[in-house]
Parts: sequence; C-alpha cells; structure tokens
Amino acid sequence: FLIKMAVYSLFTSFPKFLISPLRKLTSQSTHALKVSTESLARLRKATGYPILKCRQALVECENDLGMAETWLAEQAEREGWAKVEQLHQRRTAHGLIAVKTETNFGVMVEVNCETDFVARNESFQDLVGMVTQSFFTHYKQKDLSFTESIAMQEADSNTLTSLSTPGSATVGEQVAKTVGRLSEKISIHRGIALRSSQSLVVGYSHGNIPRSPNLLCTVGTYGTLVAVKGSENEEALRKLGSRVAMQVVGTNPKGLEPPDGSEVITKEDWLLKQQFLFDSSITVEALLETHGARIEGFVRYSCGEN
Repeated sequence: FLIKMAVYSLFTSFPKFLISPLRKLTSQSTHALKVSTESLARLRKATGYPILKCRQALVECENDLGMAETWLAEQAEREGWAKVEQLHQRRTAHGLIAVKTETNFGVMVEVNCETDFVARNESFQDLVGMVTQSFFTHYKQKDLSFTESIAMQEADSNTLTSLSTPGSATVGEQVAKTVGRLSEKISIHRGIALRSSQSLVVGYSHGNIPRSPNLLCTVGTYGTLVAVKGSENEEALRKLGSRVAMQVVGTNPKGLEPPDGSEVITKEDWLLKQQFLFDSSITVEALLETHGARIEGFVRYSCGEN
C-alpha cells in the first residue's frame, strides 16, 4: 500500500513544465505517422512491397514517394543479403526456365525458388527476365567457339550472378533485393547460349505459368533451344523449328541420332527416329526431309533437374 501511494504521489506531483513538452512530442509523433492513402497505394503498386513496409517507408521519408522507393530498395538489399545467408541451406525445387532468341542466337536460363507460389510472383518473374536479358546481352557480343556450324556456351551460377544488369547492379545484388522482398531462397542455377553460323535458332518454353506483363522472354517449367537449317523462308522455318522444339520438350530425347555403328535399342531415345507428335504416321526425320530442313543441334532444360 505504501509503495502504491508513493508512486501515485510522484505521478500527481510531476512538474507541469515537463508534462507539456512530452504531450507536444507525442502529438508530433502521432502526426508523423499519418501518411497519404494515395501515396501508400501508389508506392505499393510501384514496388510490390508489403503494405506495412510501404507505410514505414513513407513515414521515414515524410510522404516523399521517390525517397520512399529508394529507402525500400536499400532496406530490401540489406535484409536480402542477411536472408540469403539464413536461407542458403533450404532446397529450391521450383522455379522457371526462361528462353530468349533472336535470329541465329538464343539463350536459356534456369532460376529456382522454394515454392510454386513464388514462381508465379511478378517480382520473381521480373528478376528471371532481368537475368535472361543480361545473359543475352553479354553473350550476344562474345565470340563463341564453334563446333561445326553451331556454338554452345554454358554458364554456371557464379558466372550469371556476376553479370551486370541495367542500372549497374549485378545479378547477385538484384537477387538479394528480391529475396528481401519475398523472404524465400532464390538460386540462379544455370544458363546456356547457342549460336549458329547457318541456322535459325528457335526457342520454346512449356508450363502453365501466368506471365508478368514486363517479360521480354518466354517462361515455363521446361525449355529448349533448337537450331534448324533449311531453304524455306524464315517464317516457315521458325514454325517448323517450333514444332520440333515442342517435340524435344515432350519426349526428352538423348540426342539427334545414335552414333555411327552403334546398335539402336530404343528409337524413342533419338529425336530423328521418333514418331512425330503431331502426326504419328511419320518420323521427325521424315518431316524434316519433306521440308528440306535439318536440325543442327538442340538443348533442353527441365526445372529442378541436376
């Protein structure tokens, strides 16, 4: 009882000249927390960050949208690098295969995440598109070593994460920002570039994945690049190449045809010996002969494979 009385006496006798500034400070803090609803909505739409993060950014930056976006990006990068370390042992079994081609050149990239939910997220897909474009731009300018009429160049995770993106940040830094935003492990798995000296390079990706409107490449859970050569015009050759690319994704052949002198045990293992998916009365080889075309080479990715 005596302790309660002492506390009550101390509170009631607290000097008014100290209480007044405290009330003023409390009022100012409450006012600072008020943010524009319109600004909050615009920042959320522009960045994709959670509503509470956007509110915190606007409070910190006094409703300045430009400063708030910068603050969010810096926070995401700091938190992202920390989360990258925390999440590094988690398994990334999901993700996307991205494909981008232009005439006689094409690239394919695999980026992995932990869940199918994130693979469908616009921020993740924008990251995949950025990695693919950086890889495409970098390797299109490089001289690749040709084997006969085609050249392939593989890129591992370290090579891809060190590439520069528009705005000078590296792919690795962009990954950290996206991890900070999505709170899920993201791995840049692999990539491959294919160039042909005489053929048209056609790409195809397969998978029921809603696409981000910002993507300049195709994405799916399977992908392939096919080099097709023929005398037909580019449009007809591209159509033929696309159908063969679908065949490659659907049947996963080991190669074009068995090596000379080897015994063919299973014809389905070799692309040219397979029945054509769209017309089982002919083989892929017969289809190509009809069009006066040939396949110079192909590569296929399946998301999550070793």
